[in-house]
Amino acid sequence: MATLDLAKKAGFQPHLDYQKFALTNLIDFSVNEAASADVIQAIEVVEGCIITNVKCIVIVAEGGTLTFDVGVTGDDPNGFDDAVNGNDSVGVITDSASGTDAYATANGKYFSSSDTIDLVLDDAADTAKILVIAEGFYINNATVQSTL
Repeated sequence: MATLDLAKKAGFQPHLDYQKFALTNLIDFSVNEAASADVIQAIEVVEGCIITNVKCIVIVAEGGTLTFDVGVTGDDPNGFDDAVNGNDSVGVITDSASGTDAYATANGKYFSSSDTIDLVLDDAADTAKILVIAEGFYINNATVQSTL
């Protein structure tokens, strides 16, 4: 099992105390082939974020079997979504907010330290293009600390 860091870095304006955002990253397996059980770091999440929803959109289907979990490796690798079909029809959107996975039923995940939203592959991937979208809120840690 390998870890591929394909995460886009989040850019927030530090002078703002509270921001709603959507972070996106296109994971292109035709350029970054991956094996079964590989961990794909898709989106970097900075300390102080609450991720409320993660969506995956099939842009190019794998053309063979490809399923993957969406979560935070080391915490809950399928906390946002379990067994997403990377060979589904183009344009199919999976949405963690409507699911029964841990972070969906808890109204999201708070990141007390920086981490990544990961895809954990159940199968090898060499063709698919998957758009990953993380929606949430950034809360300036100084603001949080001053209210404690």
